[in-house]
Amino acid sequence: MSGRALTSVVGGALVAAISLAQTAGPVDRLVITAVRPLKDVVDMLEAAYSKPVTYEEPVRVWRGDLKVVGKNENARFALLPQDRSFRLPVALGPPEAPVLDGTLVGKILDAYHAQNDGARFRLLTSNYGLHIVPALVNGADGRLALGGSLLDTVITIPRERRMPDGHIQALSDAVNASSATKMQAVPNLQFMEHFAPGGTVCPSGGPSIADYPGAPGPPEACSFEWGAAAVPAREALISLLEQSSTTMTWKLLCQPSAQPQDRICFLDVEPLVVTAPRADGRPRRHYLLYDRCTICPPPGRHLAPIEP
Repeated sequence: MSGRALTSVVGGALVAAISLAQTAGPVDRLVITAVRPLKDVVDMLEAAYSKPVTYEEPVRVWRGDLKVVGKNENARFALLPQDRSFRLPVALGPPEAPVLDGTLVGKILDAYHAQNDGARFRLLTSNYGLHIVPALVNGADGRLALGGSLLDTVITIPRERRMPDGHIQALSDAVNASSATKMQAVPNLQFMEHFAPGGTVCPSGGPSIADYPGAPGPPEACSFEWGAAAVPAREALISLLEQSSTTMTWKLLCQPSAQPQDRICFLDVEPLVVTAPRADGRPRRHYLLYDRCTICPPPGRHLAPIEP
């Protein structure tokens, strides 16, 4: 349980739109203007430090937080968060900030709050990583009030044998059973193939892959028992990802809508995306794979390029 204990460290917010992989070096006093500037700062931190910094956002309902896309603001998915600007208070990157910890992220969150109104965020820490979660959100009247994430929902998941993406779906189903706003899990193919429970490399796809041609591991070897009993969904997710041979991270992004029934949050789970130099020194984005595994088959821990 100690690995899943979550500790609240500091209030703050985080949202951005440029990846460290697109820069030539450390990000110094970068000004970011984007729909989710904090989310992109999270991407930059993970790329620079190879450590999970998860991001969750609230469901925004105040029209002052939102912009209309298209002609009919009442249409499904016609609303998006307003663009915001954020000037980073510190240079990011190991040469300037050797340690990625709550102190560094706290400075970023405090600066974001000083420069922006709207939702307020706080930082949780666990042995798995750092977790940026909502703390306050504007209600329909525009006033800030206590607000959280769908992953704060207390859930119970029956302990059963499933494929990795089956466990993620079971977690999503458990949240949806207790929440008016629905959550959709979107683990990508990298998640399925490189979760590798017990060092078994699994084929991408879903639970119906018994005849997957050339699969490096049989489906039954890729399934395992897991469940959760009366814990916040975030803690359940951490306990699941601790079974993976590849460090995974997540983003919970919420789609606002004028109609409550159309509001939905997407839980995106994938391996860490890190940067490594090309031969000419320019940064290149990679997935970091099998970094938690000591018994995986070759090539074991390695970087898989995402871009040319």
